[in-house]
Amino acid sequence: EIRGSRGGRHTEVLSYPPGDADAVTITLGDVERLNEGEFLNDSLVDFMCRFITTKMAPDTAKRMHIFSSFLHAKLAQQSLGAKERVEGAIRFSKGVDILSKDYIFIPVCDRLHWMLFVVLFPSLQTPLKIKGWTGELTVPCILQFNSLKCNRPDVGKRIRNYICALWEKKHGKG
Repeated sequence: EIRGSRGGRHTEVLSYPPGDADAVTITLGDVERLNEGEFLNDSLVDFMCRFITTKMAPDTAKRMHIFSSFLHAKLAQQSLGAKERVEGAIRFSKGVDILSKDYIFIPVCDRLHWMLFVVLFPSLQTPLKIKGWTGELTVPCILQFNSLKCNRPDVGKRIRNYICALWEKKHGKG
């Protein structure tokens, strides 16, 4: 759904998926960020995540959840205490049983750099070892994909705290 170009950088170019209440809106300013030397923004990343999700087989889509890039922004919000950050972030999963998913994808932008965190099998109560392309992996776990090859344990810890809070909300403490 292409729209007119009057109004400058904030002019809406498309909304995807069309007619969806949670559609991602792309503006002319967002499109300009696709030029060489520009940085991607949250709208472009969220658009691509939504696009990928709508194009995959329904059985595959049911096994995973891709969060908006705003989840980590909420988890990292310095003006709130740790408990308030997690409680605010829980609203991002309202209506979705996140813990029933096999894969949870969380795009993260930190200091103008994009990373992807993937939570594998968050509902497993007993750790399981699986063979991967680089050796054995114990799940549940959180994988970090970062082109800078630097570890961000602070981000992983925020995500872990969020998943733990979801678990406690669903199953109670213990």
